[in-house]
Amino acid sequence: MANTTPDMPTTKDLEDAHEIYLENEPRDLFYHAASELVRLSRTNATDINLAEALAVLLLTWNQSFYRFHPDLYSEEHFKDIEGLLEAHEATIAKFGRGSIFTLRDEDRETVQTIFTAFRKILRPTGAAKALHLLAPTFFPIWDFAIRQAYGKRGGVPYADRGEAPGYWAFMKATRRQYENVEPEWRLDVGILKALDDYNYCKYKLHVI
Repeated sequence: MANTTPDMPTTKDLEDAHEIYLENEPRDLFYHAASELVRLSRTNATDINLAEALAVLLLTWNQSFYRFHPDLYSEEHFKDIEGLLEAHEATIAKFGRGSIFTLRDEDRETVQTIFTAFRKILRPTGAAKALHLLAPTFFPIWDFAIRQAYGKRGGVPYADRGEAPGYWAFMKATRRQYENVEPEWRLDVGILKALDDYNYCKYKLHVI
């Protein structure tokens, strides 16, 4: 029987993982750069549009995907991303005002619908990363190693681990982790980014 309890990192675990992450992952710079570009784009403080701001992260953090799918590195692909942003603007704005703590069971259909739409264009890892940049306090980051680890622990069938049901299960697990962290704890990267640092160090680097 699958262990359905997600890891419950403590505040100290997250702080330690963040330090290890910074020592091992120089691409952290691109996360902050992309986050700033998203902010500037939304306030019309730059000529870079929102789709281009997302591309800064996707082309660095998800570079292996584009390396094996060079046909997607095109003007049409970025227009598809612009289409996603336009079609789901209201939903992104709504979730962007909340946090993972505000996740409710009634959000399931909406979350799975928007994830499926983004997944169709960006595949599962790119979809989660793009959604996180757009609503960084609500959507957690999800890559292959994390999908496999949490899928097994959550009893998510292998075939669903890269699909919307798998992401929804991961969001619910992340919400439980959020509740386990000390309420007064703050880290400049944000709680979901800190949890991703922990997951990355544990399930991809295998150093904690």
